[in-house]
Amino acid sequence: MEPMHYQWGLAITMKDSLDAVSEILQQADFALIMASEPGVSGRPFDSANFQRITEFKQQFPTKKVQVDGGVNDRIAFVLRLLGVNSIVSATT
Repeated sequence: MEPMHYQWGLAITMKDSLDAVSEILQQADFALIMASEPGVSGRPFDSANFQRITEFKQQFPTKKVQVDGGVNDRIAFVLRLLGVNSIVSATT
């Protein structure tokens, strides 16, 4: 039986600089970009994340990207066009 390979990622908030977490991201399989304030349900998607995702994809073209926070169907469409692999969307 082949050994299991676990993937791990790093959650990044709007307050986290990509440069500051660059070394850790080099080792991660994916990044979870928190597009609104973590822990507070129902917050709107911060449109500054579109640029942040573009910058992330330029810096780490082989890394998978997940996005959580304030995503609705229209935003999800744009995120898929930007190359986002997984989208978290929930309602309370």
